[in-house]
Amino acid sequence: MPRSPAGELDDEFRSFVLGSQARILRFAELLTGDRHAAEDLTQHGFAKLYASWRRLHTGNPEQYVRRCVINANTDRGVEAPGAKARGPTSPSGPITLTLPRHLPSTIS
Repeated sequence: MPRSPAGELDDEFRSFVLGSQARILRFAELLTGDRHAAEDLTQHGFAKLYASWRRLHTGNPEQYVRRCVINANTDRGVEAPGAKARGPTSPSGPITLTLPRHLPSTIS
């Protein structure tokens, strides 16, 4: 019996998750410095992607998941370990952030 288009999309999503989950989890762990938080953020990112899979599966779904992970981490209100804001005392001036040493300078 032939698979339905929805079943094929689910298979594609499953394959995508299996092929990218280690990279996304590592990215989230570098972002948070916490394995458990990284697992939660990774799961959240994949859940958001699944809701939009029909629209996003032909684009760059890994980039979408990474953005979901970043946004969810920001929403948690927890700074990355070692992150310190430096800048002027006036709130109207620019703010410079120092990235934690454990984060890579580029993300592939």
